[in-house]
Amino acid sequence: MTDAAARRVTRGLERRRAGAYRTTPPCPGLDWRPEIGQRYGRGVWLRVSELEQRINEIMDWMDAAGEDHEQRAAAVEEYLRLAYTHRDDEQFDVGAWSQTLADSYLALGRVPDAVRTIRDATRRGYGEGAEMLCDLAEKLMRLGH
Repeated sequence: MTDAAARRVTRGLERRRAGAYRTTPPCPGLDWRPEIGQRYGRGVWLRVSELEQRINEIMDWMDAAGEDHEQRAAAVEEYLRLAYTHRDDEQFDVGAWSQTLADSYLALGRVPDAVRTIRDATRRGYGEGAEMLCDLAEKLMRLGH
């Protein structure tokens, strides 16, 4: 994963932990009703979209996976499916998460899947294109492929 991609993934996780993507109340003064996806803050009920709720679930799954590459890969696959479905939404960082998925695939020995993931992301115009492919080639050479 490139330094830029790693920073984007880390920044996204930090923002999530700081409450930027949370559907639970960021402070004790907010009332939360998860059964209807609403929270109360500043005198009004705010509707949390289903998309935002799903992203939160995937991020929680990623946090729970830790260093388990099989679980991480499954969570990121779900995230990327969601991102490709909602192409016009700018909150997805497909390039960085594609790098994360490829790294998990390499850790699991799934080289063809890692290559496919980077190829798909670059063909769709996500990430740094040639830089992502070069990083993958370098990792493959280090692994003896």
